[in-house]
Amino acid sequence: MFARGLWVLLAAFCTCRVQAYDDAAKQEGHNIVQGTFPADFEFGAGSSAYQVEGAVNQDGRGKSIWDTWAHQDNHIHDGSNADVAADSYNKMKEDVDMLVRTGVTHYMFSISWSRVMSDGTSSSVQQSGLNHYSAFIALLLQNHIQPTVPLSHWDLPQALQDRGGWLSADIADHFAQFADLCFRNFGNRVKRWITFSDPWLFTWLGYELGVHAPGEKHEDGFYRAAHNVIKAHTAAFRAYDLKYRQAQQGKIGITIDSDWFEPRSQSQGDQDSSLLALAFRVGFFIDPLLKGDYPDLVKTTLQTKAGRIGKSSPLQSFSFSEKYANTGALDFIGIEHFQSKVVSPKPNDHNHWGFYDDMPISFDDDPDAQMLPFRADTGKSGNRLEGYGLRKLLNYLRTSYNNHEVVITMNGFSDCGTMEDEKRIVYMKEYTNNILKAISDGCNVKGYYYWPLADTWEWDNGYGPKEGLFNVDYRDDDRPRYPRASVNFYRRLIQDRGFDTTAVRDYHAYPVDRDEFLYDTFPSGFMWGAATSAYQVEGAWNTDGKGPSIWDTFCHTTDKVYGGMTGDVACDSYHHINDDVRIAKELGLKHYRFSIAWSRVLPDGTRGSLNQRGVDYYNNLINALLAENIQPMVTL
Repeated sequence: MFARGLWVLLAAFCTCRVQAYDDAAKQEGHNIVQGTFPADFEFGAGSSAYQVEGAVNQDGRGKSIWDTWAHQDNHIHDGSNADVAADSYNKMKEDVDMLVRTGVTHYMFSISWSRVMSDGTSSSVQQSGLNHYSAFIALLLQNHIQPTVPLSHWDLPQALQDRGGWLSADIADHFAQFADLCFRNFGNRVKRWITFSDPWLFTWLGYELGVHAPGEKHEDGFYRAAHNVIKAHTAAFRAYDLKYRQAQQGKIGITIDSDWFEPRSQSQGDQDSSLLALAFRVGFFIDPLLKGDYPDLVKTTLQTKAGRIGKSSPLQSFSFSEKYANTGALDFIGIEHFQSKVVSPKPNDHNHWGFYDDMPISFDDDPDAQMLPFRADTGKSGNRLEGYGLRKLLNYLRTSYNNHEVVITMNGFSDCGTMEDEKRIVYMKEYTNNILKAISDGCNVKGYYYWPLADTWEWDNGYGPKEGLFNVDYRDDDRPRYPRASVNFYRRLIQDRGFDTTAVRDYHAYPVDRDEFLYDTFPSGFMWGAATSAYQVEGAWNTDGKGPSIWDTFCHTTDKVYGGMTGDVACDSYHHINDDVRIAKELGLKHYRFSIAWSRVLPDGTRGSLNQRGVDYYNNLINALLAENIQPMVTL
């Protein structure tokens, strides 16, 4: 049950408050305000190695856990894999061309660990992989685009997974050696590093639920894997401090994924639920790296449950020296954000561990948030227009972490792939404008990276989701890239550095009145009609001298027609002229378009085979139409 004592402890530990469910604040989130971003604000786009590079067996690259996972049955919804993906490994120039066209100042791409260390260890360094990334960085800089580099975006070398992966005791040391290799080879040109992209998701899905690579299922798997991720981050950060920071002058951060958690009401329980959710999603990783240890709310929540179920807490402890090393091991906070949730308390009767099962919280969609369906017939999508949530999240970070530097490293919109992606533009306007509002609030936000630059292989969803500013035609072996309308919007936003111009505020993928319903009348001479085609309705396929058409032959000799059906009878319009004309009259039609079956009037297709009975049929149809003041339109 929901322990009263937990909420007493919540009140004791929390020094910050969250703003309660507020319709006015949400509406304000939709309002586009004027203003410009600071001169040093980073406008970027991003991708990750495994999702775009392809070339999985090229130049000495070793296997990653996602190579293994994607090639096993039933793991990927469309049965695909990323062996080729967007082929970005072999299309560096094409990718940089996309960036130049978009006008971004920064590009975030991750390094494939197994491409530069084939088995993940320092004994397997692959110079060809290092050369590739060095050449790509050089090409970016030649085009005045600064690289932002995550070291790990989910694609752990399979050889390290075979030794326990993120659950193994020595994984942090291996990661530190990998990070050192990258700092040594690229750090003179890379000034913003990210150790991990979204460690919450890959540890939860991969080591607790087992639905992502590597597919391990442990009730405490998230806690064990995430603990090692934090230790690995600190090891890499301190190595950079010791060997490279003075000369290279770079910054090292971590990207965490977090929704905003809006209290359902102004009640104390709802507000405490919001703080607890933020402690688990944000504080779990950020508190250790800025304050040395896990949030007290997380520790107390797990200890309370441990007492109830008679098990030890799954949360591992940091030693005194580890806490000391952790503290301050973060130059900036990377934020991945797409949506908000409404939260309130709920009973927690689970007798096992599990990230969401350990929080006595109900997580629900905001019922008032505007949906952004990408097709009318789908009725819904996972995207809601909740820019207010990003602004609130940024203000929470400001008040909770002494206004530490923040970069929005991932934010984007998934749709059906339309090139006139108006919904994506609406989404980008709202979220970037709420970042601008947060900066006006005093938040120390230094950049925004749209995710992703181009359509990617989207993990277990394969090639289904379309999220990119650019479309990639995955049906074409050459993987051509095509800009969506959002490219031009983002370019204009970057050029104007904000929303002071109507060119940005009023930008649309198509004319603003395209979907409006016009109330008016058609011209007096406008033709209202209906249409058919001979083979689809006439039937009588071998009546009155008609010769066979290619569709008669096709339907009679192949199994390519659904259900083995033919047009032998169809609607039998050949024998129902009067019925067809009657319904045309009842509809009020003034025109009727029908086609003439070539093989009915010329059975073998030549003048010498004239079939008068076929000619008579069409004359009879025309005369019947004219008798009812319906004009015939004839398709030969």
